[in-house]
Amino acid sequence: MPDIKYSQPLPTASVLQSFTPTMRYYDTMINGFQRHLAIEQDIVAMLPTEHARKVAYEQKMAVLDTAKAKLRELVDFSTEIMEKQIEKPNTALGLSAERANEQIQNGLKEVEDAMAELRYLMWEM
Repeated sequence: MPDIKYSQPLPTASVLQSFTPTMRYYDTMINGFQRHLAIEQDIVAMLPTEHARKVAYEQKMAVLDTAKAKLRELVDFSTEIMEKQIEKPNTALGLSAERANEQIQNGLKEVEDAMAELRYLMWEM
């Protein structure tokens, strides 16, 4: 499975700099889990549909897909904010920046929760 690719680079605008390392961390973690599950994929593909290992694998993939989708959404949202800052650098973001920061924090919490669930699923077997 290839690494996650985004339409834009991870954000570096000043309002978002504090979130960029966290996003990169989760991106790296997601890619690591993705590589691990890619190794397991060939083995699981040969198992019957109802086999416990196959069911567990599909559950892990569902959680991973959720985390990837949320992280992509956050990167795209952050990039959108950064582009607005570039277009109008002298415009204060004010409340919209606070809402954006809160939305990003909430999204990162969702990714963190998904990654914790995935770690649990990966190591319980």
